[in-house]
Formats: sequence, C-alpha cells, structure tokens
Amino acid sequence: MMNKQKLLYLVSKGENSKVDFKLKLSIDTESNKKEFSKDIVAIANTRAGRGYLIFGVEDKRREIIGINPEDFKEEKLQQIIASRIDPPVPIKLEIVDVDKDKKVAVITIYNTNQRPHQMRENGAFYIRRGSTTDIMRKDEIASMIHEYGLLPYETIPIYSASLSDFNNEHIRSYLRNFNVIDNIDYSILEGLGIVSRDLDSSNYVPTYGGILLFSDNPQKYLPYSIIQIHNTTNTSKERTMVCDGNILDMLNKSCSIIEKYKNKQIPIEIIEDLLGNSVLHRDYFAINNCIEVYIKDNCIEIINPGYKKYKDTAESYLKRNMWLYLKLLSLDSKRRFFNKNIRAKDLINKNLKVRYYNVESKNLFKVVIRYH
Repeated sequence: MMNKQKLLYLVSKGENSKVDFKLKLSIDTESNKKEFSKDIVAIANTRAGRGYLIFGVEDKRREIIGINPEDFKEEKLQQIIASRIDPPVPIKLEIVDVDKDKKVAVITIYNTNQRPHQMRENGAFYIRRGSTTDIMRKDEIASMIHEYGLLPYETIPIYSASLSDFNNEHIRSYLRNFNVIDNIDYSILEGLGIVSRDLDSSNYVPTYGGILLFSDNPQKYLPYSIIQIHNTTNTSKERTMVCDGNILDMLNKSCSIIEKYKNKQIPIEIIEDLLGNSVLHRDYFAINNCIEVYIKDNCIEIINPGYKKYKDTAESYLKRNMWLYLKLLSLDSKRRFFNKNIRAKDLINKNLKVRYYNVESKNLFKVVIRYH
C-alpha cells in the first residue's frame, strides 16, 4: 500500500527506470491513450520489481503540484491497458494525500511472469533506460522470452556454422551413452537438439547448444561465451586472461589459472562449483557481457550475466539453460563442475564466507568468496 512517507521518498529520489513522474493524466485522445499504454509497457518490461507512474509531480524540480482525483478512474485505466497491451499488465491505482489541499495519484505496475509485454497497435516492445522510454533491442526481447521458458536458446540453429565446426571425437564420446559406437547419425543428433535440419535445403546445421558443447572454438560464432579472469594479486603477472573453447575446456582452463593466483585458503572445489553454476545460469542472449572473475588478495568475485530467477515458493532458483545442464551432467564424467558430491555451501566455515548478490536491474548475478 502506498502511503505519504513512501511517496515522498520516491519523489525525493527522482525519476529512474522504474519511476516516472507525470504532471497530469491525459487519456482523452487515441494518441494520448497510446502514450499512457507505452509508459505502462516500458516500466513493466524493465527488470527490478514493481514500478510506479506518479501523477501530480513536476519531474525536473520534483515539485508536488497535485491532481484532481475525479480525473482518475481505475476501471477506465484497466480498460485501456486490456485493449492495448498484450498480455495486459496488472496495475493498482491509489490516491495519496500529501497535505489537506494536495493529492497525488500513483499507479503501481506489478512485476509479472508474462514479460515481455507489447503494444497491440504496432507490436512494439518498450523498456525504460534510466528515466527515458526506448524500444527494446532484439537481444533483450529474446532474453526475456527465454527467461520465462518460451524460447529454448540452446536448440536455435546457427545457419552461418557448419558440421565441420564440431569436434567429432567429443560427439562420439557423448553418443556412447546411447550405445552409438562409431557412426555419427545426424538424425539422432537432431533428436538430441545438437543439430537442426534446414527446411529448405534439408541440410543439417549446428545449434547454439551443439556449438557450445562440441566445438573447439564456439567463440567464432559466440564471441561473448568466454570467461575473462582479472588478476589483481601480483602486478608482475598477467593482469587479464581470456579462457575460451567449449564449455568444459573453458572451465578447465579457468580453474587452472585461478588455482595459480588465488589465496591458498580458498578451496578450488568451491570455485569449480560456482563457475559451473555460472555457465549454466548465465544469460546467453546477453551478447555484450561475459563471465568475469576477479582474483584479489583475500577474495574472488564472479560476475555472471543473467540474474538468478527464484521460484515463487522456495529459495531455490530456476536453471535458465536446462538443455545444457542435462548434457553437461553426462559430459562432465569426473563430476568436477556438475553433479558434485561437494558443493560450495559444504565448504563454508567461520573463515570462509560466500555472499550472493542478485542485481536484477542490470541482469547480473555476483558471488563473492572471501577468506578472513
């Protein structure tokens, strides 16, 4: 429930990605209704929880001017949203008394599991960038659709890639789990999601997941699928190192480097577990970010593109890339990174602490392993 104290706090902080100030409500014309719906869509699509449209505030000076409560009818606003936004966005209208002759209207825009929302009129998707409204980029739309399980990233074909990009020995090793000994049957790989058949040419092409797991150089097509390690412990040594290759090769390279520079009191097993989780839960549609590791004197920080989405009724989180997870359980035969007997939580003690930070607004997840 919105009260005066919370309202004044929001006003004092100014406009941001989840808060927008309006002097008055204008929904008397079709273009005004479109702008109102656009504002709702942009805030609803922006990560970081619920948002607010606050009416009766001058935005630049953050001055409360007030509104006429008779201009605000929730039923009418709900009708505009239901007819212009797909899927409709849940809202709540509240009139807040600031003092005896000034009232402010607040529309609370709730966070939903039905994002991204779009405008029915033109099919556009909008988002807030700071205090401005902008059209969503295609990678942002894809990321959000993938986030709610509507788009399986790993089985999307890469038409610029070819079957020659695969390391066939890796594929044969994996197929032995299905009693396929020597021959690589691409119809089986298609069923497993490792390749996809082009409908026009009937040729097989690798999928994103297939390239990530079975190519020696996925970065040829997915340059952001790396782990970048920053060493700050010894300035005479190499400061920034890039680990590439398929997922398992990349993890092995990363842990070898981290083992060399990390504080000896931080067990490598904890790094293996957390880095394994990073490649599983990262947002592969976040094409401008990679997994980054910062090695410091008494701590290690792992920053992952893709915040952790938690289940509604439990503290456990949803795995973003279940297809990858199921394949990696089989590929990681030594159980070094996945399906481990010892996990990070088992190694925490009075001297070793692990802290987790979920930064939904920046689509990032951060882990800090600190030795005291």
